[in-house]
Amino acid sequence: MFPSKKLSSLICLQRSGVPEADFSRFDVATVIKKIYIMFCNSDMPIAAKNEQTLDLVKEDDPLPPWMTEDDLRVYADLYGKSTFEYPMQVPYRCLEIVDTRIASRQNFVINAPVLLILGGKDYAIKIANVINQDNSQLLPHMKVVHIEHGNHFVQEQFPQEVNEIIIEFLSSISPLLNSNT
Repeated sequence: MFPSKKLSSLICLQRSGVPEADFSRFDVATVIKKIYIMFCNSDMPIAAKNEQTLDLVKEDDPLPPWMTEDDLRVYADLYGKSTFEYPMQVPYRCLEIVDTRIASRQNFVINAPVLLILGGKDYAIKIANVINQDNSQLLPHMKVVHIEHGNHFVQEQFPQEVNEIIIEFLSSISPLLNSNT
């Protein structure tokens, strides 16, 4: 079940059965804690041969400073009821499907206003096609906002700033929405 070569944590999450085997070694709260710690790094962790992704986080690594033990308990309770199936599907296991569907459509355009808020220290944006390519034809009304010190969980790390960005965006598109009704 271990990857045979060095793979990024994101690639491991895309492979059916790999994260499930990794996660099954721990209780739900420990899985969530390790995921939050891992994704709060600015560098992409690499699992070595015979090492699983969650092994990259040590037991004594602290929670991110903005996450409390109470937050962790709430998340563990929710994920304990719903499992990790959906978070594995979206976005990790649907990336190729989405890329293929978009690539196969000529003149495919999403005209709706789109807001993408990213943490400037999120290593996932370094490899995500959505960010690295010119999307102006596919998403002509996309606004990208980088929160410089944010990580993968920027909405939890900086909730007030994210809320302000969303409110400003919705206010800016309100005239567009009203003119289409």
